[in-house]
Amino acid sequence: MKKFEVVAIHFTGDCNLNCSFCYQRKKEQLLVPEQKDPTGFFLELPFYLKEITKQVALGGGEPFLYPFTFVRPFSGRCKQYGIICNVTTNGTYFLKLFQRGLVEDLKEVLKYITMVSISFDKEKVRDKADVNNYFEVVDWIKANTGVKVGCNLLVDEKMFGEKGRFFYLVEELLLHVDSVYALCPKLIKCPPILEHKGEYLLLTKLNKDSFFVDDLTYKIISEGSYDNWKTPCHYGSKIISIDKYGRVFGCSFDSKEEDMIMQLNNPSDVLCLKPGVIPGGNKIVKRYSCPYLVR
Repeated sequence: MKKFEVVAIHFTGDCNLNCSFCYQRKKEQLLVPEQKDPTGFFLELPFYLKEITKQVALGGGEPFLYPFTFVRPFSGRCKQYGIICNVTTNGTYFLKLFQRGLVEDLKEVLKYITMVSISFDKEKVRDKADVNNYFEVVDWIKANTGVKVGCNLLVDEKMFGEKGRFFYLVEELLLHVDSVYALCPKLIKCPPILEHKGEYLLLTKLNKDSFFVDDLTYKIISEGSYDNWKTPCHYGSKIISIDKYGRVFGCSFDSKEEDMIMQLNNPSDVLCLKPGVIPGGNKIVKRYSCPYLVR
């Protein structure tokens, strides 16, 4: 059976920050069923997810608002069933534990996680002190746990303000993290990615195992266009997203009723999901442009 490369799990929309670009704040909840119980419905999912994927990306909101009531037991279930569990976080929980000296708690909550991807953007990293805090936490995690650390770098126009600035920022990050995942922003103005194609290609060549881009950036660079692509994105084919209501979408930015692939009423319902196909046999409509890209 063909499997999804990644299943994204957004079990909560709760967050301790209020970033202006966060898609959770901008979602149109046109269909709002009862929110699923993270300690029930979502904790039962790994038993069935192992049949449709080998990797889960746990996000939110901020997952580490629930470190021991959900993240730790969920990642443990994933480990039990042979599923890689990666978690995306704003990093504030790690910094709090680190600064308070609660390093054993930090080790324990990370015990069954393969990689944590810590966000790096203009609202979370505003000055040199924030940069130092970021690197200090990353360096400690790498030195004291077996967990890999990735950087989710949300690209903005300021990073391209001076020649080579983006290139040297990525190179500096890679002195600390295991990988940099450069993300094209959605729902806010897109930076001039095509104008800096050379930097992206050079970074990829020099760091082929540690510098990556999201699907949107890849499509823009490989197609040489921000839209009207010759080949479709991975919408509903390689990755699917499950939100806190148990709704399945082909993209984590989707939220409208007409975009929903399926409503999960029970954890076992995920067994009906197949790449590129809506349960019932209908194919998922391919996307040749991103509806969330702002030019």
